[in-house]
Amino acid sequence: MKYYIGQVINSNEIFAKALKDFANIDVANIEIVCNRNGKPFIKNTNIYFSKSHSNNYVIYAFSKKPIGVDMEYLKDININLPNAFFNEIEKEYIKKDKLKLFEIWTLKEAVLKMNGKALKDINKINNDYKKYIIDELNDYFITIVEQI
Repeated sequence: MKYYIGQVINSNEIFAKALKDFANIDVANIEIVCNRNGKPFIKNTNIYFSKSHSNNYVIYAFSKKPIGVDMEYLKDININLPNAFFNEIEKEYIKKDKLKLFEIWTLKEAVLKMNGKALKDINKINNDYKKYIIDELNDYFITIVEQI
């Protein structure tokens, strides 16, 4: 697993450089297609990637296994998310600390992306993943998950 972070304005350039670095593949030689839920993948390769952006930054995560990433700018999230997105244990956990909301939300989004699922499936998450918390950007919460 490897990730790449940069300014949103340079998103295409970051993706091209990351793909070259991770898999030694030139972006001009690939075809990106999407599944029915909009998850992009690189056709005819065993390279998986996921993208997230928030505010002025973008992150791409690459792996040889299914992968998902979510990034949230700490000042942008809606604290009043519908209760349907959280079970009772999660609600209690979130009450302890505002940052816990970002931890749970980015984890759920990343797992959905890894599995190529839609938001309606947010409470059908399995535990077959390795989790990484990335803390190199101030004011952002980033979670990457990779299938085990």
